[in-house]
Amino acid sequence: MKRTPIDIAWFAGIYEGEGYSTKGSSLRLTIGMTDRDIVARAAKIMGTPITKPYIRPSYSDRPHLKPMYTTSCFGGHAAGWMMTLYKFMGKRRRAQFRKFLRIWKKQQMRIYDGSRRATCHPGRVYLAKGLCRSCYRKQFPTYYRRKKRGR
Repeated sequence: MKRTPIDIAWFAGIYEGEGYSTKGSSLRLTIGMTDRDIVARAAKIMGTPITKPYIRPSYSDRPHLKPMYTTSCFGGHAAGWMMTLYKFMGKRRRAQFRKFLRIWKKQQMRIYDGSRRATCHPGRVYLAKGLCRSCYRKQFPTYYRRKKRGR
């Protein structure tokens, strides 16, 4: 979908009011609200699906509560949206985006299978302290033997 500047500005306004970001194992940008049509438009702009509506178990007690619709993007996709929306955000959101993007950039050592690359040999998966298995064994031979025996 081709996004116009008006679409991006509209999305920024919706995100500023109804969106949130988290940084767990992956960067995440989410919009959640009870209006399905608004979330559908945001999802179309972001290029993401709408999740099933969240219906609280306590809804039977309170029928006036509406189901919650959300759409999310993760990882590099979320980082791209954060960089796109940055100029439209207020002080607090900008600080949050800077913090999350700084952490995300540090984690770019990750390989697609979820493991991290060693700093000594970038083609190898690291064991600890940024070193591959063979370099770690050379640098910390007694610790490695102790750790292995304890398993």
